[in-house]
Amino acid sequence: MKSKFVSTKIILVVTGALLLTFCSRNTGKYKWVVLEKKEQISTNGLIPNSYLINSSVEGHGDTLYYWDSSVHKLILVNSKFEYIGSLSDGQGTGPEQLQFHSGHSQIDSLFFIFGYKALVYNSRTLEFITSFKLPDVDIHWIVKFGSTYALGVYSYEENEYSVMSASFSIEKGLYNYENRVTIPFEKNLDELSKITIPEIIGDRLFVLKQDIGELVILDKDFRLVRDAPLPYSLSREVNWERYEDGTMDINTIEAWDMSRFGDELVVLRSLDLTNKTPRSDSTFMKTLHFINTNGELTKIAHLKEKANHISLIGNYVYAIDPRNEVYIKYEIIH
Repeated sequence: MKSKFVSTKIILVVTGALLLTFCSRNTGKYKWVVLEKKEQISTNGLIPNSYLINSSVEGHGDTLYYWDSSVHKLILVNSKFEYIGSLSDGQGTGPEQLQFHSGHSQIDSLFFIFGYKALVYNSRTLEFITSFKLPDVDIHWIVKFGSTYALGVYSYEENEYSVMSASFSIEKGLYNYENRVTIPFEKNLDELSKITIPEIIGDRLFVLKQDIGELVILDKDFRLVRDAPLPYSLSREVNWERYEDGTMDINTIEAWDMSRFGDELVVLRSLDLTNKTPRSDSTFMKTLHFINTNGELTKIAHLKEKANHISLIGNYVYAIDPRNEVYIKYEIIH
């Protein structure tokens, strides 16, 4: 199993003429959401426990948590960004160590941190519970979907992305793995672009193919309901690079992250094509699109600063600066 790396593709400057060629799946009206920048917080006060923020900042009760690759730990802080503790013993092969970090999840009363294997901690006491080996595939995410566990999985051997289901117990870890549905990707697409982000609303699982900007909707039985481009996306003719050897790559990453606000998805976009203007500093990596469960655009908001990770907790947007040194907290005004 290869480790998951964040795509470091060069994002090309797209001209105004090219931006006029896009896939519009949403031509109705949408509202503007006003965000007020409340505070900008760095890890300076947490050193030496934490130096970098390398993931979205998520919430569990009154606790916030994020991944720090500089210490190879999941960092937990309170609402005032004061240090509470950390999970994992850093990088390595020990009982509470990972050789690499592929992802982490908070499910029920447990934290899962995973790479080649998974570490499991009590989310209340932060006590280490167990670890177990994972299948020899690249696991991007683990979520609880209904009564089962769902995993986003890429197999390098089969060159196929799928959603698997599994059962879980403290004694066995994850077991009874079953491939439930294939997430369609072009076979010749660069493997670094074969990554996804999940969100659950009601009895549906939403899977965002972030680099290429396509949203998959699965029902409670893992059946494919929809697989279509996000509203206001670049066309393949504009954004897909095809090479002589048949391989393909993406010029402009369509989406950087996805979160949830009520019964809507919130997607961090590279470009705001609703106004059909060239890439500008006011929208590039600053545009939030609110999308309903039918995949339609309903609202738009713009961040003050660029971000590569977002999460919505309560009435706030936590946006991670791409330099991985600060997060910026915005309040949703209306």
